[in-house]
Amino acid sequence: MNKLILILIFSLFFSQGYGQKKENGEIVKIKGTIINFLKWYRLDQIVDTAKQVDSGIKYHPIIVWKQIDTLIKVNIDMKAVESYLVHLRSSNCLSESFINDLRQYHQKIADEIELVKPFPAREGEFAIPGLNLDPIFGFEPEDILDHIKKGRFTKINIIYDKAIVKFDITNINQYIFTLTKVDNRWLIDYYGLDRTNIDRIIK
Repeated sequence: MNKLILILIFSLFFSQGYGQKKENGEIVKIKGTIINFLKWYRLDQIVDTAKQVDSGIKYHPIIVWKQIDTLIKVNIDMKAVESYLVHLRSSNCLSESFINDLRQYHQKIADEIELVKPFPAREGEFAIPGLNLDPIFGFEPEDILDHIKKGRFTKINIIYDKAIVKFDITNINQYIFTLTKVDNRWLIDYYGLDRTNIDRIIK
């Protein structure tokens, strides 16, 4: 009888231990989507930079500087933006919500640039606010892309087909992702900086 009790206790203990170590399947998928996108984007940047060096042109020529006599008129080529969005979609990690937000981001800049009058060519080209940085990861994308392996998933909350994820690299470089489950795949809706610790330090 005592042996039977011991066997039951040990089997219960080991089954609980195994259950705790085994990660939820949906969490594995969510982590996979985020890591896969970060790796894809980082590799894409490396390839993109190589193409620019080899060809001398931008892989996604979104900004158009058109010379008219002695003047230059700057425009945002929304067809090039659409090509850029198609390219991002090919990562298979982004939702249409994420893509649409990026489209609106570029359209807003295009509308503002349209109001800029032609200027003398001698003044040269200038940085376009909003396009002088990485449209997804900001001024220093390497802060996250070069440290993917150091990143830790500190919080993952799932409510039905929505998930919010906290991905920390340091006490300052902490990021938030939101995802939606579409056709049994988790896709990224939003990415942004978690400023909780930054604001706490500033105060």
